[in-house]
Amino acid sequence: MSEDGHSTVVEVPPKPGPARGGEPPLMDVSGSLMLWTWVSFAVVAIILYKTAWKPIMRALDDREKAIRKALEDAEKARAEMAEATARRRRILADSDAEARRIVAEAKAGALDAAEKIEKQTRDNLRRLKDDAERQIEASAGRARAALRAESAELAVLMAERALQETMDPARQKELVDRLVKEI
Repeated sequence: MSEDGHSTVVEVPPKPGPARGGEPPLMDVSGSLMLWTWVSFAVVAIILYKTAWKPIMRALDDREKAIRKALEDAEKARAEMAEATARRRRILADSDAEARRIVAEAKAGALDAAEKIEKQTRDNLRRLKDDAERQIEASAGRARAALRAESAELAVLMAERALQETMDPARQKELVDRLVKEI
């Protein structure tokens, strides 16, 4: 009862079922409904198998082949890239070795050329020195010979004057010849 003394009535909704306007409940499982569900599923599955299953499987197979081919192409490209990288490294190493060899040959060639030039310069200097010494010796020899000749002439002239006073001309000539041979 309530505070004012009246009683309260609570209505309970009716149970779902066939008593309510003849509609079957949604959760009610019946054998015939289950049979028709399985029959319709089988019919739809057969129709889909006949019409859509092969194209779907073909599309899946084509997609699988495309993915496999893409993976193979990617692997092939990776292998080619690795080979190209290895080839590039070999070429760089070969180029580096070739450059070092060329530099070494150039250095050796430069050293050989420098030694050859130095040897030629030494040979030229030695030849010039030898030529100068020969010229000096020749000039000194000519100067000595000229000096001897002039000394002989002066000696003859002086002896001639001294002997003119004491000798006759024949004896004088004999003396001069002998003195020239001695000098």
